[in-house]
Amino acid sequence: MSKKNEAFKSVDTLSKELDVVDNFVLKYWKKYVVAAVIILVAITAFLVFSKKSSSNGTTSSNEILAASTTQQLKDVIRKYSKHPITEYAKLKLASMLTGSKDYSGAANIYNELISSGSSSYAMCAARLDMAYLLEIQGKTNEAVNMFSQISDDSSLPIIIRGEAEYSAGRIYFGLGNKDMASKYLKRCANVERKECLGWPEMAQGLLNRIN
Repeated sequence: MSKKNEAFKSVDTLSKELDVVDNFVLKYWKKYVVAAVIILVAITAFLVFSKKSSSNGTTSSNEILAASTTQQLKDVIRKYSKHPITEYAKLKLASMLTGSKDYSGAANIYNELISSGSSSYAMCAARLDMAYLLEIQGKTNEAVNMFSQISDDSSLPIIIRGEAEYSAGRIYFGLGNKDMASKYLKRCANVERKECLGWPEMAQGLLNRIN
């Protein structure tokens, strides 16, 4: 077989493999949403802890981050209500409540963080997680509107906006609105990839399906 034919065969094989991956993601998106929430909480908590570890609040930070059950999280949230890392304990608690299908409990926490007036990363993450929560509950129009609003808010970190753009595009694509899907996916795909790791590549992959 010629090198040219081998190249075409490799491209065709790769295309089929990508279709399989895309179909799997679209079918099992709910599991990915919950996983994404938990991963985001873990990363943000680690980043905040790293910055705070050299301060006098190390002991309380350790206690907050060590909380792993809903009751433990409720206890440290009540005990250290003013501690900066407590916001991330709230995110972790909300993600656990989401996993156990206590959607109203999770929504209360997200809304509390969103309405706090804080400019912290936890508040930004709460907006994103609230949009996922709406989607999980089947409130598709509310979810896509919230993802769109996050995308349009230039005050938010680019990684938050990029994830929201991909999610908005994904939902619009699922609804059959290819024009709106392309709008948000293109916006995400054009983001500097070093600043928004992963999402631009995923957006481009979905754009390729649309086109």
